[in-house]
Amino acid sequence: MELIISTILGCFAIGVILSAPMGPIGILCVQRTLNKGREAGWWTGLGAAISDLLYCLLTGMGMSFVNKVIESNQAPIQIIGSAILLVFGIFLIKRNPATEIKDTSDKKENHYQEMGTGFLLTLSNPLIVPYHSTIRSLWFSIYWYALATYHRGVWRNIAGSDCVVDPYHLLGECCKVALQHPKHVGYQHRDRCDYPHSLYLRSYYRFDVLFQLTIMAKSAQFLRCNALDALSMKECGEYIENNFQKLYVETVNWPSVTAYQPICAVMGAYSDKYLYAHFVVRENGILAENCKNLSPVANDSCVEFFLKTPTSDEYWNFEFNCIGAVNASHRVTRPDPIRLTDEEIASIKRHSSCGTEPFGEKPGIHTWTLTIAIPLTLIGINSAVMPSHISGNFYKCAGKATHPHYLSWAPIKSEKPNFHLPEFFAPIQLV
Repeated sequence: MELIISTILGCFAIGVILSAPMGPIGILCVQRTLNKGREAGWWTGLGAAISDLLYCLLTGMGMSFVNKVIESNQAPIQIIGSAILLVFGIFLIKRNPATEIKDTSDKKENHYQEMGTGFLLTLSNPLIVPYHSTIRSLWFSIYWYALATYHRGVWRNIAGSDCVVDPYHLLGECCKVALQHPKHVGYQHRDRCDYPHSLYLRSYYRFDVLFQLTIMAKSAQFLRCNALDALSMKECGEYIENNFQKLYVETVNWPSVTAYQPICAVMGAYSDKYLYAHFVVRENGILAENCKNLSPVANDSCVEFFLKTPTSDEYWNFEFNCIGAVNASHRVTRPDPIRLTDEEIASIKRHSSCGTEPFGEKPGIHTWTLTIAIPLTLIGINSAVMPSHISGNFYKCAGKATHPHYLSWAPIKSEKPNFHLPEFFAPIQLV
């Protein structure tokens, strides 16, 4: 009960903050209410609400299109919006509401005019589009986090540890989820759908197409931690899993090819010597037939890390199956790979919870982890002049499994499954 109350109070507090009318439209509603009465303020607010509704529809139906229109016409929109607000400001300065307050009961007000001004003033603000996209994602995240908490009490995250659910953590997690991807909040064993609120979640996934259009540019942070270099790879994985940001590899870019969606999370860090990544995977069926380096490990239960440094035209693809076998290369375009040598592959440190021996497909639900450490020198990074960021993407795939799948962290737009598209890499800050 305490958890439910804290969740409701937290959501209520956020709603009050987000609903506070702090802009010129709120001032206009207040001014007209004082000057002309309650109806005038109501009609002005209605006009603003209609404009907000229009922007909500535009956000849901085609975020990328709206952004392109705004970006290509940014200067005219800013000029027109500024001119409207300037005229409105001058009008308010010259008006004195105190001297104009009078009995208007016998005068028929033009409510359409009041609604029109509220509509046009709100419409003239181009920042409404990103505002609605962000707020909508935030509210869906809060709702599903609260719903999941209500039905299951304390949920367990993908790593198996208890989720912290105090109000401050709840607010922080919801905000973080909204800026990343709202879909992963509060679920487990989604492939089995054996929990009480599966109906709610299934209804929620019907909005996935709209959500894909409203996902803002993804970004991640890798924190510096030189202490990792002194640990074994198994200890590195445990430390990274417990202390660093989780990124969820859950975007289904090609549902017509395969809609299966295992659970996959990745956490990253870096030191003066290595770039670390720790994967946690839970999937139906596990396969590891390839044990040699440079073999087609993407056919097995596989995780991948593609990256690009700011100073290079090349990108690097690192592919690992669940026993740590590596297929890696660097290239400018997909048809022209430069394969890593045996010595370069040997420099990549790995630890898998599945061991190193190959095996055929094992049915059922399996959870496995893989920790990797890529030398900075291998990818052309000098720790003395460490870049502020790199770009990249994380993938989960299994091309030859009984349940094939192709998931990504950052969304990809292509007709067929293709991870070799650096134009869709997202920024990874090296903090």
